[in-house]
Parts: sequence; C-alpha cells; structure tokens
Amino acid sequence: MTDSPAPVASRGYRRYRPIWSVRPLRWTFAGVLTVRLGQTMMPLALLLMFRQRAGGFAVAGIAVAVYGVTLAAAGPVIARMADRYGAGIMLAAGMASAAGIALLAVTASPVMTWVGLVVAGASTPPLTATLRAAIATHLPSGSDRTAAFSLDAIGTEVLFVCGPALVGVAVAVGTPPDALLLAAGLLLAGTITTVLTGRGQLRLATPGPTRRIAAGLIGRLGPWLAIAAIQMAAIGFIEVGVTGRTVELGHPAAAGTVLSVWAAGSAIGGLVFGARDWPGRPDGQLAVLLLLVAIGFAVTAAARTLLWLYPLMFLAGLSCAPAATALTASFSQAAGETANRTQNFAWLESSADLGGSAGYAAAGLLLAHSGIIITVLTGATLPIAAAAGLIRQGHMMRHRGRVTSRSGL
Repeated sequence: MTDSPAPVASRGYRRYRPIWSVRPLRWTFAGVLTVRLGQTMMPLALLLMFRQRAGGFAVAGIAVAVYGVTLAAAGPVIARMADRYGAGIMLAAGMASAAGIALLAVTASPVMTWVGLVVAGASTPPLTATLRAAIATHLPSGSDRTAAFSLDAIGTEVLFVCGPALVGVAVAVGTPPDALLLAAGLLLAGTITTVLTGRGQLRLATPGPTRRIAAGLIGRLGPWLAIAAIQMAAIGFIEVGVTGRTVELGHPAAAGTVLSVWAAGSAIGGLVFGARDWPGRPDGQLAVLLLLVAIGFAVTAAARTLLWLYPLMFLAGLSCAPAATALTASFSQAAGETANRTQNFAWLESSADLGGSAGYAAAGLLLAHSGIIITVLTGATLPIAAAAGLIRQGHMMRHRGRVTSRSGL
C-alpha cells in the first residue's frame, strides 16, 4: 500500500469552494442566510410597529429588548433539544416563531401583541448554531473551517445592512406589520430549507446528566462565551456613539450610510482573512485581531467631520469580521469533537446577543450622561479587556500543561 500525497491547501478565494461542494452545507448556508435576513429585519420592524401602536419609542425599545432577551435565552434550550431529538425540533420552533410574528402583525389586542412577541422570540430556532455545527461536521480541515466561518461572518455583516433596508422598502409601500409578515415568511422559508436539506448534520447527542454538561461547558468554553458577549457589547457602543456623532454633526440621516461603510469594511476584511492561512493558533490570532479592533474603534473618536467619519469607520470595520471568524474557529477548536455541537454554538450565539443588547442599553445611558467620545472610547476598551483575558487564559492553560507533564514524569 503506497502513501497518497498530502492534499495541497487551496489558496486565495478558491478556499471558499469546499463550502459549496458539500450539498447539505450549501443548502444549510442558504437557508440560514434567509432566516438571518428575516431576523435582521425584526428590531427595526418592531421599533416602528410598537411606536405606531403605543405612540412612543419608550415602549418600542422595551419590545425590542424583550424580543432579544427571549431569543437569546431560549436558543441553547432549543439547540439542546435538537441535538437530542433531531431536526424536527428546529422545524417546529421555526413554525412557532413565524406564527408569533404573524400574530404580532395582525392582532389588535395589546395582550396578544405581547404574547406574540414573547412566542416569536422564545421559539426562534438557533440556526446560526446549526450552520456552524454543520461546518464543524462536514469540514475537518482547519483552513476550510476558517474560510467557512469567514463567509458566515461576512454574511452577517451584509445582512445587517440588507435587513433594515428591506424594512424601509416594506414600510414605504405598506406598513410596519407588512414588514413583520415578510420577516415571518423569510424565517419560515429559511427554516424549512435548512432542516429539510441538512438533516444529517443534526446528530443525536449522547444522553448525559445536564449538570455535568453545563459544568463542562462553563469550565471549558466560558472564556469564549465571555469574549463573544464583550465583542458584541463593544459593537453596540460604537454603533450608538457613531450615530450620536452624525446627529451632533447635523446629519442624522447619514447614520445608516456610515454604518453601511463600517459593514463593508468588515466584509472586505473577512474575505481577505478567510482567503489565506495566517500564522499561529486561532486563539492567538483572535487576541491580535481584538487589539486591532480596539485600535480601529478608538481612532473613530477622532472624526470631527462627516467626511472623516466615512474612511475611519471603513478602517475600523476591517478587523471586525476577521475577529468574529477567529472567535468561532477558536471556539470550535476548544469545544472539540462533540455530539452537542449545535448546543455549544447556540451558547456562543446567545452570549453575543446578550452582550449586544447590554452594550446598546449601556451605550445609550453613557452617551446621554458622558458624551460621544467617552462612549466610543469605552467601546474601544472592551476588546482590549477581551484580548487580555484570552492571553491570560492561554498562559493558565500552558501552565497547567507543564504541571501535568511534570507530574507524569
């Protein structure tokens, strides 16, 4: 028997081909992007609808927060059930969430409106976790996984621009409830596509005590969950701070354009990052990228005119998607080969959602009391704290490894 030659790693943008060569992964990616488009429409659509019905932004803001918190809290539970009982759980959750959104859109009862809101959030299937679990299952190569996770991050950036824009179109030709119905249709269609074409990736988990699984998750993956929350909180601070800057400069309508330029920079950075191998382990890459994110965020505080804000936001975005990619790759490596992949990635997704919600809320308060520069610089310090924690975690793990090796002598 002769040894076969080692496969040559793809270079450049050809590295993205494996994602489309695996049929279940290809369709899972398409389905999840469709679901995400509907989800990115939800905050603005809810804000507009509750403002219209309740007559103010106070109740509307609470409604968006309730949706976000219930979504983040229920995600790991639904994912755990899907890991144990199969893909039908995801399909049932998607149908329930779409029904809750539809109820929101059509009911005239205040009580049923809030019921629909809670049902919509609490039953949202964590399909981003499904996609990441599919990537970890179907792509054993580390470089292929990094490229796939990079496309995942890029897709998120693009949809954060497309979702609100689609809401604007739907409201322009109809009403906020029409935007909600469109979001419900996208969520349902994407869920069906994901579940029916990617059933094989939702493997049944090995039954085990919930306490043991939770303890292992916190002990092993807790640092990465914290980093996800901190990084999304930082993004919330920057988004609120930059929006405040455009208002201060007398161009509030430019906020959307500035944030779109930020997302474009992130998408381009993600494409470049995923197109080649980078030195070091994913956790080391993540620490460096978090520091670059912090520098980019801090520099935006220097923008005193709208003309300068655009290029500085573009530069600030270049490290965002690569940092998200490195975080997902590092998390996947730390989690290892496990039957609970969907649940693990759902925890990562929920941590990011909760961190983002907290960041937006805290940034709004800080902006009102301390000003734009303090808000932006606070957002810039958060990735530094995350990088410091990651470096410390790496030192502790290496120290434990040395102690273990010595004790084994």
